[in-house]
Amino acid sequence: MSESVEPILYDASSEPLASVVLVHGALDRSMAFRGVLQRLYQYDVTVYDRRGYGVSVELSPATSLDDHVADLISVLEASEAGVGPSVVVGHSMGGAIAMLATVARPELVRSLGVFEPALPGVAVPADGASTTTDIPEDPEHLVRWMYRRVVGESAFERMDARAQRALVDEAPALRIDLESADNMAKALDLAAISVPTVVGYGGESVSHHIARAKWLADQLPNTTLFEAPGAQHACHRTHPELFAEFAIAAAGLAMGD
Repeated sequence: MSESVEPILYDASSEPLASVVLVHGALDRSMAFRGVLQRLYQYDVTVYDRRGYGVSVELSPATSLDDHVADLISVLEASEAGVGPSVVVGHSMGGAIAMLATVARPELVRSLGVFEPALPGVAVPADGASTTTDIPEDPEHLVRWMYRRVVGESAFERMDARAQRALVDEAPALRIDLESADNMAKALDLAAISVPTVVGYGGESVSHHIARAKWLADQLPNTTLFEAPGAQHACHRTHPELFAEFAIAAAGLAMGD
């Protein structure tokens, strides 16, 4: 792919404690971290819209999670040129991409934070019996279906028509995210993740997400478990102060705290 995603750097208010890269999930954008950014003023923080979302909606579409991993690696390489390896914090699908990038280029990652991440290709005992969910074909139905699952029954309906149209425009990227996670031939190699890691979950998330987060924390060799009390999956939007604490905990591991 010739075009690149455009990272946005928010400089620390003083000498930065670390460089942090935030990676958003499916049907989301970097702007969803705005409340988190306000609370990470002691860090250099980089955000970007993943391919197919937000300002990156016009880029060549991703064909798999590998394309998103390549984009993140390019962001990390640019960051390393300035300040060295980064703390990488990913939410949901962004957490999966962060882990895959860490496996591919561990020298670019100082520490890792993953909040209720997808686990592409990984058989998770906590999932119980395997079930197949049909992904809606119609773009608007797909977006409504996703919003009901992640944000709530009436979240999409509360938006104005312009915001709804923008989300429907991102439906192709959402489909790639979902199909890549379900059909990825090569499983995520958890044993290859050796950097210090924080695994986060919302205290009020669905039991399925909580169980997966706890299971993942047990699988990784150098891991801390972080609970965001009162939050659900969209913690970065509804409880930015807790998600900022989560990111700071990941950064603390990089600094030996």
